[in-house]
Amino acid sequence: MAKITTYDIFFVQPRWLFLKLKTDDGLIGWGEPIVEERAKTVSQAVKELMEKYVLKYENIDNIED
Repeated sequence: MAKITTYDIFFVQPRWLFLKLKTDDGLIGWGEPIVEERAKTVSQAVKELMEKYVLKYENIDNIED
């Protein structure tokens, strides 16, 4: 099963934030984690959650458990 290995956060003016996830088997996923006018705050939350929880999962099929 796939494991999320890296992520990138992109700020797009004027106030958008996009998240790109990559897995060890080559899958790429995109998301838009945003709270209006709080892109920097949400970016920090994404970084913390990715490092603390998401990158530790060996199987992304069980990430919601």
